[in-house]
Amino acid sequence: MASRLRKLFQFRRRVRLGEFPYTYVRVSVMRSSLYKKSEYDKILKMSFGEISRFMQDSTYSEDVSAFGVSTSGLELIEKATNRNLVRTFEKLRRISPPELQSLIGLYLGRFDTYNLKSILRGIYSGKPKEQVMEAMVFAGALKEGDFKGMLDAETIPDAIAGMPKMEKRQKETLAKAFMEKGNLIEVENFLDKLYFSHVLDSISLFSGQGKLFREFMAEEIGILNMMTFLKLKKKGLSNREIKNMLVDTESILQSSGKASLLLGHLLSTHSDEGIINLLQQSEYGSFLTPESIQGGKISDISLTSLEEQLHAYLLRKSMLLQHQNPLSVDVILGFMFAKEMEVRNLRLLAKAKGMGLPEERIFKHLVM
Repeated sequence: MASRLRKLFQFRRRVRLGEFPYTYVRVSVMRSSLYKKSEYDKILKMSFGEISRFMQDSTYSEDVSAFGVSTSGLELIEKATNRNLVRTFEKLRRISPPELQSLIGLYLGRFDTYNLKSILRGIYSGKPKEQVMEAMVFAGALKEGDFKGMLDAETIPDAIAGMPKMEKRQKETLAKAFMEKGNLIEVENFLDKLYFSHVLDSISLFSGQGKLFREFMAEEIGILNMMTFLKLKKKGLSNREIKNMLVDTESILQSSGKASLLLGHLLSTHSDEGIINLLQQSEYGSFLTPESIQGGKISDISLTSLEEQLHAYLLRKSMLLQHQNPLSVDVILGFMFAKEMEVRNLRLLAKAKGMGLPEERIFKHLVM
């Protein structure tokens, strides 16, 4: 499995991550162009037309112009942000030496997983192929042509059979899980596990500042596992069943990340009251609203809100690391994560405005 991943990301030998001042300075400049809270405040009060014109005065200018003639409104914003995200990461690769390109490619592999899940969700919910493709982001190693077999499929088993870069045995396991459960939970968890396990395996190839990359990813995986734990607890699964669905549990539990340490305690606790107490006493306790824990049940917790606040926590942490280590890979990792969140914010904001939601409600869901 490890050799297949190394081939996919085009590195097979140990990679030393040192200091690359030119790239780090360029990325710092790119980071300064990201939208700030004051700009989101302005966008919240704008119409779709005003938002697109506002975006034309920023790094999104070329992308809005590319679709401005043929589309408008929500569709224009979604297409422009999608295109900009891909262009931004392509530029990041161009200004980076081969060593950093390997790390960037490894990180961006998450978009391959995102695209796989987007297709499966589209088929599951009956969305047309064109609508599914509009949501896909081809920033990883796999491009549009690699997904043809999946995009042409009409059923989940057929889509799984058409998955690129996937072994036959793995496809059979996924198809069986879907047929038995009738939902995508186990399939999506498997895809997440596959990507992040590959990341953890490949990090061993990086020396020097590769340690910073591992620490960043360990914290993200810890939070992903914590959210998976709570989601599956809501569905009534036992701790033993849940543990089998988490990402590389033993390795992560041995890491020093706060989310990972908390996960270890959660897996040894079986009552709702005990789990909620652990969450309240943890660093993430402030993210639980009084309303969400008033009933004392996991089912009362708004996982969407919690996930958004955990993303905000990761964003703040990544920005802090960039300030503390301005000439390190933290600059690259922090920028990529922050750019993801910016595009997520713009798309969410546009959808919410299209639904007529009030400004204060939309603002609560932005990750800044």
